[in-house]
Amino acid sequence: MRAYLFIALMSSSYCLQAVESEKQGLFFTAGIEGAVTELENENSEAFGLEAGLSYYFNQYVGASLSYGEDFNLFKNDVDNDFQRIDGLVIGRLPLSEYAGINLGIGGTYAEDDFSPLGQLMIDYKLSPNSYITAGYKFYVEPADKDENITAFNIGFQYQFNKTPVTTVVAAPTPKPEPIVEPLKEPVIVPVPPVYVAKEPVDLTIYFDFDSITTTPKSAIESVVMSLSDLIADTLKAKKTPMIEIYGYADPVGQESYNFQLSLKRAHTIEQQLLAQGIPANYINVVKGKGELISSENALSRKAVITYQEH
Repeated sequence: MRAYLFIALMSSSYCLQAVESEKQGLFFTAGIEGAVTELENENSEAFGLEAGLSYYFNQYVGASLSYGEDFNLFKNDVDNDFQRIDGLVIGRLPLSEYAGINLGIGGTYAEDDFSPLGQLMIDYKLSPNSYITAGYKFYVEPADKDENITAFNIGFQYQFNKTPVTTVVAAPTPKPEPIVEPLKEPVIVPVPPVYVAKEPVDLTIYFDFDSITTTPKSAIESVVMSLSDLIADTLKAKKTPMIEIYGYADPVGQESYNFQLSLKRAHTIEQQLLAQGIPANYINVVKGKGELISSENALSRKAVITYQEH
């Protein structure tokens, strides 16, 4: 019987193509593996099962604990049936919004022995809560045992406490009915036109992935032109302009991180409107709404500017 200690701390890494997968939170891990024990004169094959927990502090750094058990496939002279817990330090390199490479080094403890361990693993996102993994492990046994173990594994990671955010949209304010004075005499009296308040208008600006940079960068100029026209009409009718700004984020990554990102996007739009000459007293609400589930993640990375009259 053998036991291996596995504590994984993910080290930060540079992201290829400047794309981040926003992998973060607590994960349950499970997998199967095939192991080959390399001896001086012969090799022995084994089949293994493993399960554990991983916690990602952010998409680069995390910690993990895993337990497994291997069984000798061919009952030869080599006894490689054992239980194990593996320990690693890993750096994760995001390749896209859905995939990343994990490269790790660490150690194992088995039958009162401690030996080095290395791992190369690829993870791929199946859903907002789950990843599939495939990798390679190399165990270097103590010199007195004169054996090394190579293992290939396929696994699954499931994220706990990841729930979609439902956005509640308030119903529009009903427009008032025009008031017509009754006729005192049965004659035709011209009635002056009655100004009907405009219904709320939503203007949308999109952002780059995990960023407060608008897409395209000139989008704010078009929004400012529309707001300027609306404000002019409202003031001409002696009404008060009201502007509300709401920020959103896609559901990729940890919910708390995405909420802060949505709030930053709302404040970014507020500052750009002020810089373009929109009066501060017309901006009544600036809020982050957190994650938004859409048909495409790109449609959730946005800020919505709601204009209405009072």
